Amino acid sequence: MPSLTFHQDSYTISFDEDENKFESFHSYKPEMMGCLNTTLLTFKDGGLWKHTTSTAYCNFYGTQYPCYIQAVFAGDLINKKTWVSVMQNGNTVWSCPEIYTQMDSNTTIRQESELLESDFINIESEYHASFLRDKNSIGGLIEGNQLKGVFVVVKFQKNNPSTFVYLNSATVKFINSPLNNR
Repeated sequence: MPSLTFHQDSYTISFDEDENKFESFHSYKPEMMGCLNTTLLTFKDGGLWKHTTSTAYCNFYGTQYPCYIQAVFAGDLINKKTWVSVMQNGNTVWSCPEIYTQMDSNTTIRQESELLESDFINIESEYHASFLRDKNSIGGLIEGNQLKGVFVVVKFQKNNPSTFVYLNSATVKFINSPLNNR
């Protein structure tokens, strides 16, 4: 009888004792970690690493990682929506390499889209972009189906954040798209 196995990639999760909550996932996966006063120490490949001395952000064990924030936008959970645009407020524009809804494009594949940094325009220190279309539908990102659904998931990402970057807020615009038999 074959055995059933489950695999999930490992994560390093940080906990903020002052706030009494888990606050972030990290790309690095140490073999062991501990603290010496306020200094975080980890072991990787037999080496000792001190995490509080570098000003290079998202760089762990000599590897530069991207940083990302994944947000779910829903509004009310009853009505279907047509997702129109996204706005972000931060010190720099973030790309959106993964955007998806739960709706399908007349197939079994969910609706998916993306936005590059160059798709955003700066209007009064906020970065705005219209959502592109569903890349899984006929016509693709430019002429495909509009993104529709009860929710949309947007992944905001910086690929080489070796300096401090932040995203203060992000909002999406939508129009209600109720089912209509006419």
